[in-house]
Amino acid sequence: MFAVLLLAGAYRLFRGNRASGDSDPRNSRVLLIVTGAAAGAVGALMGIGGGIVMVPIMISILHYPTEQVAGTSSAVAIAVSLLGALGYVYQGWGIAGLPESFWGYVDPGTAVYLAIGSIPGAQLGAYLNRRWGGTTFRILFAVVLVLVAGKLIILG
Repeated sequence: MFAVLLLAGAYRLFRGNRASGDSDPRNSRVLLIVTGAAAGAVGALMGIGGGIVMVPIMISILHYPTEQVAGTSSAVAIAVSLLGALGYVYQGWGIAGLPESFWGYVDPGTAVYLAIGSIPGAQLGAYLNRRWGGTTFRILFAVVLVLVAGKLIILG
C-alpha cells in the first residue's frame, strides 16, 4: 500500500503543478492541518519523517512553489520526527526483550550517529536544491519515490 502511495506521489510530481489560478488552497488552515496529520501519521508509522508524503502533497495539492517545499517540509519533519520518536520511546518503554541500551523502541546510540551524518547531508541537499532549481528538484524527488516504491514492491 505504501508503494502505491509513493508511486501516486511520483506521478503527481512528474506531471508538475497544473493548478488553475482561481483558488489558493494553501491558505486553508484546515487543509494544512489535515495534510500535516496525514504526513505525521504516515511518517511515524513508516519511520520516514513524513517528507515522502509531505512533498508531493505540498506541490500537487497545496500548490506550493517547488523551491519552497523542501525547506518547509524539512521544518515540519523536525516536529514529526521528534514526536514520532517520543511515541516509540513511550510505546516501547518496559517491553521485555529489547536491548538494555534502547529507550523503548529507540536506539539512541544509532540515532546520534545518524543525526551527526545528517547535518552536513542536509546542508548539501539545501545547497543543491537552491542551485538546481525547482523543476530539477521535483523530478529528482519523483525518481527517488519510484526507486523506493520499486524496492518495496520487489523486496517486500
